[in-house]
Amino acid sequence: MERRDFLKTAGIGALAGTLGIAAAPDAHAADKTPVSATPGKLRGYPLLLNPTQDSLFVVWLSEGDCTGVVEYGDAPDALNKTVASHRLGIATQSSVHRVRLTNLVPGKTVHYRVVTRKSVRAADNLAASATYAFTLPKKDAAELRFVQINDTHENFPVIDKLLARVEALKPDFFIWNGDVFNSVGGTEHIIKNVFLPVDRPFAATIPMVYARGNHDVRGRGAALPDFLAMPEGSTYYTFRQGPAGFVVLDTAEDKADTRLGASACFEAFKDAETAWLPGALQRPEIAGAPVKIGVFHIPFWSRGDWPGVDCRKRWLAHLEKAGIRFLICGHMHVYEYLTPGDVTAQKNDPDRTPVSITQLIGGGPSEKSARLILASVKAGEIAITTENIAGKVVASHTVKC
Repeated sequence: MERRDFLKTAGIGALAGTLGIAAAPDAHAADKTPVSATPGKLRGYPLLLNPTQDSLFVVWLSEGDCTGVVEYGDAPDALNKTVASHRLGIATQSSVHRVRLTNLVPGKTVHYRVVTRKSVRAADNLAASATYAFTLPKKDAAELRFVQINDTHENFPVIDKLLARVEALKPDFFIWNGDVFNSVGGTEHIIKNVFLPVDRPFAATIPMVYARGNHDVRGRGAALPDFLAMPEGSTYYTFRQGPAGFVVLDTAEDKADTRLGASACFEAFKDAETAWLPGALQRPEIAGAPVKIGVFHIPFWSRGDWPGVDCRKRWLAHLEKAGIRFLICGHMHVYEYLTPGDVTAQKNDPDRTPVSITQLIGGGPSEKSARLILASVKAGEIAITTENIAGKVVASHTVKC
């Protein structure tokens, strides 16, 4: 399904002028479903979010407000380190728990579980999860493997198949590159889509990297960051994994603020992001990486409608100067692979700016259009395999870096 057809089917195309900046649709019936408050009872499974070379976040949910801690260590029976969810040194009492594990040793397996308590130093736990394990890749690892899925738009049967394939492939991490939502609803709607799209621990052992899409800012999109954990407190950031340095950018909405209503402040948001970018690209984890990759939702170029022309004008020169050799995106609902020299001009991109960085666009939300991208990064190259929803390889590419 092409993006324009999906938007018509979803009823979003008719809202181009307002784009859901107002309240989310009534279709989010789950928002009206009361949750039984058994204080401390765990909801779903922990998520490992946004890893860096030696850290990551653990995020999980409980019923009712309580204190959350992560117990971790070198073996399942040696969880001898504890970190509490806190803000400025004060343990948080909440139903959403975030803990950042820091100073981890790349290449060394970490075992952990999440726990809820009445207080950090309570004698008894209210609840505890199973024990899980993860391993961050070494900086000098010969290979890094990551997966991208994107534009899943609340199509849960498709999400189930994609996440099952991610679990089977066991990459070092996976990217959910935007448009997790059609339009963000209330608390229960966010929980269903972020924490419980499937009833299994899909991101408890394989860290997830999140890039925000334009549909993820619609409806009650302002509430979504309350359920996530971002490395720099923002939806744009950099990180290093193995031989690759990544810059994750937030392309925000695909239309100007003047078309979005009084609540839209994306131009100012992108101004700040643009000011941040040159310095971020000079950080050691990016500048010193053998391979440099850009991750964002709306592509710079496309043969379809609504590429990110504004973001391209803001950021392309900086990415070129920093030696970014590969861009991985979504948004278009049609798989595209573009290489330097390609020209993709159309009515929404009249400048005819040739492609200058190899760019891949993932698929869409339907069984037919969904794509899973597996990238294997080694010094000097990125090998890319693209699968359809059935796991059949439909394209393969190699990017020289």
